[in-house]
Amino acid sequence: QSKPRDLQRWRCEVEVMPADGECEMQDLFDALKCSLIPNAKWIGFRREEIFYGLCKLVAICFIDNTHDESNPADTSAVEIMLEQVRGMFKVQSVRLLSQTSSQGHDPFTVCQGIFHDDA
Repeated sequence: QSKPRDLQRWRCEVEVMPADGECEMQDLFDALKCSLIPNAKWIGFRREEIFYGLCKLVAICFIDNTHDESNPADTSAVEIMLEQVRGMFKVQSVRLLSQTSSQGHDPFTVCQGIFHDDA
């Protein structure tokens, strides 16, 4: 029986080009959230116009990457996520824009705690 070696949490920004110009960005993001990508938690997105009404989606997710001794290729959870997004019906292409180590708390949770009134 294998044991996980270590756990790393990543915050990733992923550029997703829709398969056609008629695709709504909210629908595309909802499809990402409903996908069964292991260890991925999709938290938000922004829409970026490319030209003449054609848009791309920049989605943000957190990924818990566990390196497992039973995985001989040592494929990271980020690589697995990118491959699975590439295979989605509504997606033309996907590109990892940023991947930063996420140590500690989610910034949204921290801000909520700062401005929360217990009175």
